[in-house]
Amino acid sequence: LDFHPEFPMFLSAGEDGKVLQWNKDSLGNWNYREVYDFGKWAIECKYSSDGKKIACGDALGHVAVIDGASVEDLPLQERPDQAWGIAWSKDDKHIVVAERSAMLRFWQIGEGKPVCVSVPSESANWDVAFTEDGTTAAAVGDRGYITFARDNKIKVCKLSEGRLQAVAPCKEKNAFIAAGDDGIVLETDLDGNVTKRFVPDRQYSRLKVENAINVSDFQLSSIRQFGGID
Repeated sequence: LDFHPEFPMFLSAGEDGKVLQWNKDSLGNWNYREVYDFGKWAIECKYSSDGKKIACGDALGHVAVIDGASVEDLPLQERPDQAWGIAWSKDDKHIVVAERSAMLRFWQIGEGKPVCVSVPSESANWDVAFTEDGTTAAAVGDRGYITFARDNKIKVCKLSEGRLQAVAPCKEKNAFIAAGDDGIVLETDLDGNVTKRFVPDRQYSRLKVENAINVSDFQLSSIRQFGGID
C-alpha cells in the first residue's frame, strides 16, 4: 500500500499482478481503477512526492512508471530480481529500486531513455528510502545491514543481528529509521551510527515503519485499542 500525499487515495499491489488506485467518492464509498497489470505478482507501488506519477514493480524485476495516460516500462537489467522496494527522489526525477538480488538500481525518469546505475548492497534488500533532502538513499535487508548510496558512493554498515525489513526517512533531519522482524526499531545517522534504539517486549513477523508526526488523540486511542503503539 501507498497513500497519496495530498488526496484521499491509495495504491495497492496484488498477487494477481494488478496495481489499483483506490479513492473515496462523495458518498463515502471506496472505488478503484486499474493503473497497471504485470500479469502476476505485483509487489510494490509508490506515488511520487507530488502524487502525479506512480512507480510499481513485480516479482520478476519489471518496473513501470505511470504518468497519467503515459506508461514507461523500464528495461530489464541483467539478472533482475524481485523489486521489493521503490523510492522516489524529492525532485521526482529519479527512483531507486531495491532488489532481492542485493542490487540497488537508480533510474533517471522522464528524460528520454531511462538511465540506470546499478550498485551492489551487502545482502538481499527488503526496503529502500531517500532522505528528506533527497540526496541519500538507504536500503535495508538480511543480516541487519544498511546500504547508503550518495553521489555514486556506497557505504555499508551493520546495524542489527536480525533482518531489517523496513526503512523510512526522519522528517526533521537527514537520518533514517529502520525496523526488523525481531521487533527492534533503530534510528541511524548517515554514517551508520545508531542514535536511538527501541526493543519492544514482543516480536513482529512483518513491519512497516513510518516517522509519524501530528498524530491525533483519536488515532492514538484507536491504535492502542488494536494492540498498542511503539
